[in-house]
Amino acid sequence: MRALPAARLNARPRALTPLPRLPAGNVDEWPVRLPPEETLRVLAELFGLHWRDIRFGILGGGAEWEMRAAHAPRLIPLSDGTITLHFGGWHLHLRVGDRPGLDRPDPERIHALVFFRLLDEERSPTDWGVAFVNGRGEQQLAVLLPNPVRGEDDRPLPRPDWTRLALWNQLRRRYGAGDEEA
Repeated sequence: MRALPAARLNARPRALTPLPRLPAGNVDEWPVRLPPEETLRVLAELFGLHWRDIRFGILGGGAEWEMRAAHAPRLIPLSDGTITLHFGGWHLHLRVGDRPGLDRPDPERIHALVFFRLLDEERSPTDWGVAFVNGRGEQQLAVLLPNPVRGEDDRPLPRPDWTRLALWNQLRRRYGAGDEEA
């Protein structure tokens, strides 16, 4: 599978804002529309190769939850366009393909990957991540990537470790969300 060309980038449409709880200006976003096979590829990479390094959950809507996996999940594709990420005692479902029999794109399917940086009041980045957004512009899952300013315990590092942005930069280049380091 190849990365989407930069020409397929969206111009930051409001319909793809995955973090509604943030005031305007407190998030930088780079949305990229993804076909189902690319969505599966991103999920497999994040949860198959980088599960030790990521936190995931939902950001916004009055609640935030972030989890870390104790091990890589099993990815179980289902015939109705849904994939299950099974972590043993618990699991989650994501619609990555269109449901059979629909004559239009499924609005519940993940349609976009939104790269984001959360910003503090001075507009300095505090978190780097990707959000999976459905066709209605609703966040289905947020994945926080390794952070150069906070350690694994979420406490500030004595000095930034910019090497921790390697995964962020690789993913953005691969999926057409920019090639500059951010």
